[in-house]
Amino acid sequence: MKARNACLYGVLWMACGVAVAADLSQGVMAAKEGDYAKAVAEFTPLAEHGNKFAQFDLGLMYAEGHGVVKDDAQAAHWFGLSAAQGDVQAQFRLAIMYAHGQGVPQDDAQAAAWYGKAAAQGDALSQNNLGLMYLDGRGVAKDYNQALSLFGNAAEKGDHSAQFNLGRIYEKGLGVPQDYGQALRWYNEAAQKGDAKAQNSLGNMYTRGEGVPQDPQKALAFYQEAAAQGESSGQYNLGHAYEKGIGVTRNYAQAAALYHQAAEQGYAPAQNGMGILYLAGHGLPQDFGEAMQWYRKAAEQGLAQGESNLGEMYVMGYGGSPDYGQALLWLQKAAAQNDPGAEANLGLMYKKGQGVSQSYNDAFTWFTKSAAQGDAYGEANLGVMYLKGEGRPVDYAQAVAWFRKAADQGNTYAETSLGMMYTKGLGVPRDYAQAIVLLRAGAEQDEPAAEYGLGLMYANGWGVGKDIVAAYALCMHSLNEISPSGPMSPAITESRSKFMSQLARQLSHVQMGDAQMLVQDMQRQGVTEALQAR
Repeated sequence: MKARNACLYGVLWMACGVAVAADLSQGVMAAKEGDYAKAVAEFTPLAEHGNKFAQFDLGLMYAEGHGVVKDDAQAAHWFGLSAAQGDVQAQFRLAIMYAHGQGVPQDDAQAAAWYGKAAAQGDALSQNNLGLMYLDGRGVAKDYNQALSLFGNAAEKGDHSAQFNLGRIYEKGLGVPQDYGQALRWYNEAAQKGDAKAQNSLGNMYTRGEGVPQDPQKALAFYQEAAAQGESSGQYNLGHAYEKGIGVTRNYAQAAALYHQAAEQGYAPAQNGMGILYLAGHGLPQDFGEAMQWYRKAAEQGLAQGESNLGEMYVMGYGGSPDYGQALLWLQKAAAQNDPGAEANLGLMYKKGQGVSQSYNDAFTWFTKSAAQGDAYGEANLGVMYLKGEGRPVDYAQAVAWFRKAADQGNTYAETSLGMMYTKGLGVPRDYAQAIVLLRAGAEQDEPAAEYGLGLMYANGWGVGKDIVAAYALCMHSLNEISPSGPMSPAITESRSKFMSQLARQLSHVQMGDAQMLVQDMQRQGVTEALQAR
């Protein structure tokens, strides 16, 4: 209650008359001294005789279990009697009880009515809470103008929650023109008062460059402030910065720790993040069962990314056999929310006839929907269809165009495919130097097919000095990696095995030892840095 209860027992209500005030004062003093039994004894007769202040105080005793057995129904009873006589604090507490169904049946309309009575008396907390109800359309018709007015009144009184909500109204443009300047003003007001949600929102604005220059360092500082207060969204965003190395050195273990803190609070994006880390073995031991468990937690909260990732787990059969029925169920749920990753995965299922009738046309439709949202996986799969002539004529120029779009977003499969097209001169002039750039980019993200492709370049001296030790080390390193796009095709896996056997026959014992040491360097330093250090 924002420390509100700390002062409630300390008020003397002189309007009740000298004798009544004296009795009430004794009850208040007893409560402050921790003698709750005496306080209840003083408040009860006054409350029974209709004193609204004693009724409120007695309601607090029942709500907190002070001097009596905690009893929400009794608390609501006494708050109700006091609220009916116009006590603003009782009206606020009664509204909360109706909102949460504590001691009374849950009833948003009643909650809104009592918040409204308290708000009309200028109570900032009630104005903020009623504003939220108008914002969401709970217990009242959704009305952004009413929400704006209520948040504004409470914000001007210094209520940091209202200041945060007012910032959110302006940031999202809810019922008003989007105004990042106003959003920043109110977020800053709230953040300076220690509001963790406002601190997190400021971090988001600096991350995206909304109304301010994009500044990962400032974003990181705000996320740290929010996370330090246990704000789950701040913990998640700080974890994401560590996972991706945005404004800070990449640290998967730190990302995992922060995601776990937020996930344990039920924050769905963090639960999804835990699944991602367990699947890849980043900062945590690789564990498909744990990945699926965390994805499921996120999916069951309706998070589209969680639904999509859970569906993908079932498609790929990570940790077991594929279950296309479950895959379709979760991917369709996510696609209904226009999740582009789910649309791309549905396209893949239609392309391969997994749990559905095989159809290149349906696959192309789903990939196109995904790509239309700028999803790199959808774009990459369109590139594959044009490259292989699946359901349409081979078109290397279209393949290059779609792979380039996806590669520009860091999609490792697209980087690898485009790199190999430059190697072979398909749809583009042969360019080993450009191929090396693309394959290194994919390999740096632990894309096994890119590492294999880069190994081919080193083995043949295409665009780099010939180095069969590096070639073999790249292939060895790729054996322990899982592509974000899923397992390599059986044909590529077989080709890599044959290639490694050929290389192994060429390596001396000393060179084989060098290759093993280079693999260890790649695991510690990353592929690019390890190769540059040779």
